[in-house]
Amino acid sequence: MKYFVLKHLNQHQRLSALAVAADAADGAAAFMFHNSAAIRAGAFEKGTLLVSRSATIGAHVGLNGSGHRVGAGHYLVFTESRGRMAGNALFNLHPSRNFPFSIRRSTAKFPLTSMVLLSYASAMKIKIILLGLLLVIAFLVLAGCQRRTSFVVTDYPTLQKDYTRQLPPGELALRKITDPNQIPDYTRAFSDTDGLAEAIERSLNYMAKPSSKAFYPYGDITHEQAVKSLQELKKLVASGLSPQQMNTVLREKFDTYISVGCDNQGTVLFTGYYTPIFDGSLTRTDRFKYPLYRSPADLMKDPDGTILGQKGPDGNIRQYPSRVDIQNSNILAGNEFVWLGDPFEVYIVHVQGSAKIRMPNGQIKAVGYDAHNGWDYQSVMQKMIADGKLSGKNMSIKAMIDYFKAHPDEVDMYVNKNPRFVFFRSEEGEPRGSLNEPVTPFRTIATDKTIYPRAMFAFVLVDLDRPIGFALDQDTGGAIRAAGRCDVYMGVGDRAGELAGGTYREGQLYYLFIKPDK
Repeated sequence: MKYFVLKHLNQHQRLSALAVAADAADGAAAFMFHNSAAIRAGAFEKGTLLVSRSATIGAHVGLNGSGHRVGAGHYLVFTESRGRMAGNALFNLHPSRNFPFSIRRSTAKFPLTSMVLLSYASAMKIKIILLGLLLVIAFLVLAGCQRRTSFVVTDYPTLQKDYTRQLPPGELALRKITDPNQIPDYTRAFSDTDGLAEAIERSLNYMAKPSSKAFYPYGDITHEQAVKSLQELKKLVASGLSPQQMNTVLREKFDTYISVGCDNQGTVLFTGYYTPIFDGSLTRTDRFKYPLYRSPADLMKDPDGTILGQKGPDGNIRQYPSRVDIQNSNILAGNEFVWLGDPFEVYIVHVQGSAKIRMPNGQIKAVGYDAHNGWDYQSVMQKMIADGKLSGKNMSIKAMIDYFKAHPDEVDMYVNKNPRFVFFRSEEGEPRGSLNEPVTPFRTIATDKTIYPRAMFAFVLVDLDRPIGFALDQDTGGAIRAAGRCDVYMGVGDRAGELAGGTYREGQLYYLFIKPDK
């Protein structure tokens, strides 16, 4: 019998667990972790049982799938023998002043096999782990285990997924759910609707523009049905019904669609974006010497904003120069819009798409995205991780800012690895998304608008520090170019930047449309 110390690390916590391998005759047991990182059945050797501390544990054993909901701090353990459930045990862990944990076994509803479990979660020191190991050994001795045991310490491997995987030509990101059991429960999301009615109204404003009809039908969803969906959802949010009642109405009157995600299984990577606030000036000074630019006159785009390229003196249109070519030339001279005090701050505004600039007199000037040079976005953060400049466990804008403050001579080398260059315009009022409507913190999401429906009502199912719930698809982004990616707008300023920089989590993305017969 082998014992595995499973170390699962994410951005918010370190989970340590000691799990006992089940002496199963057939198959391997695996658990789906609460943060959506998955260990698939068969990923470990037969007889291995992996355990996670989570409010929900989805278990997949052999040919039979079974999910068990247990409270946080509880650990559900089971094994499989020849295709049938062989045993089931539930343990509670209780803090103790005199010892890290004491174990109490709950009333067993099934006969137990010869297995025990000690599992605990937190960033524990080595001595605590050793104490835990000793406790497990003592428990096994008392249980009369006669087998020779061995201990293997292993790190949980991060599963690599291609979140940027492109769909086949002509395929859309959403798939209609036909099994009612696969439709999520919206009750909890209806308990927090702050800002939702306002966000819906902004989507309705966009859908009232004649230009919005060019992007419908979306699959079998007509423009009329899309507008009706938003109107009915606005009424529902303002109805005064309880969250339970609204959940019932939503499930009865609306069809639910799920994103196919990056793997055709619904996996979507959620990240965050925000509107930074930086000091700047409308004129160049010794302090402020790094410009944001207006769109140049030779940048050509079609009516829906698609970049066509650079119009030359001969009237022909060719690809616009890349970032490094722009930086090493003087082709944008005269198009300087506003000046900032740090070259990486300029790049942050390029990536986030908007900013508020604090002028020397204290006034705030808002700038927003206008266009780009037509090149595909390349992630500077991923290149820094590949070069060992950042840790994969420390992926955030703040980490990048701190690094470049310590290594200012490397800014140009890295930002020029992203050939996309962004141009800006003045904005009045709140930051606006790609639909030219104001974006709403935690209610606006950005997706790839070539495969997702513009302005539509969505349900974000992801475990973030700040729950999202319902949102409106009102924006896009340079890095958001696949079914497996979604950006959540988190507001203005440093705190929003901290939240956005710390958001990197898998989840599912759903959309709701009024049923045609309703």
